[in-house]
Amino acid sequence: MNMTLGTRLIKIPLVLLLLCVMVSVRPLHAAETIIIVRGQDFPPYHYRNDAGIQTGYIIDVIRAVGARLDVTVTFHQHSWSKCLEMVKKGRADAMMNLFKTPERDTFMWFANNILGYEVNRFYKRRTTGLTYTGKFQDLFPLKMGVIRNYSYGKRFDRTHFPHKVELETERELLNALVNNRCDIVLANDVVFNAFIRQSKLESRIVSLSPEVSNEPLYLGFSKALGHQGLAESFSTTLEDLKQSGEYNRILKQYGF
Repeated sequence: MNMTLGTRLIKIPLVLLLLCVMVSVRPLHAAETIIIVRGQDFPPYHYRNDAGIQTGYIIDVIRAVGARLDVTVTFHQHSWSKCLEMVKKGRADAMMNLFKTPERDTFMWFANNILGYEVNRFYKRRTTGLTYTGKFQDLFPLKMGVIRNYSYGKRFDRTHFPHKVELETERELLNALVNNRCDIVLANDVVFNAFIRQSKLESRIVSLSPEVSNEPLYLGFSKALGHQGLAESFSTTLEDLKQSGEYNRILKQYGF
């Protein structure tokens, strides 16, 4: 039976709608290769070792999940800001080691299973007399070093600090603190303490308590590439990895 013109006009938009849905939620295919971007070296989370191999407990966890999904994962390293831009514009499949924020939710699907946790705290030069009791307003007069486009938890992110100095890496934060460009810096305590030891600066740089944030880290997948299905598959498989004990075995290799 021939379709009327009205029926055709109804069916064509319906077909287009179905195509849009299929593109926006792309299923996971076996033997797929995906690109995950990461920022600066962040030992022991993720870093390039002396042999030039990308390693770290988060990288090992992601590789283990990828193996279970029959997905090959490649890691590309860029500045933090560029990583965010690449995922937003669909030039990378996912970005690792992220806090969830409302702004990131607009262009990422988050794998809801937690990769790990990150504690951030303030650091100062030992010779300075400044103290910190947990009140942000006491720090407003200070030059404060932070990573550009980084999240340090909801409380910090919604506070306006008049004299923030935005840098690209934690090593730059350390140099800025040592060279008096900043009065105080905010950093991941595990990573920053490692850099302090490597630079033999334990006698000059000290941390402050209380901590600023203790937040879960996630893997964020590109909405521009329609990766909702991939995010869900990754989250489910990460839970399987934890239940099997393999996740804890990986953590123990890195001293956790």
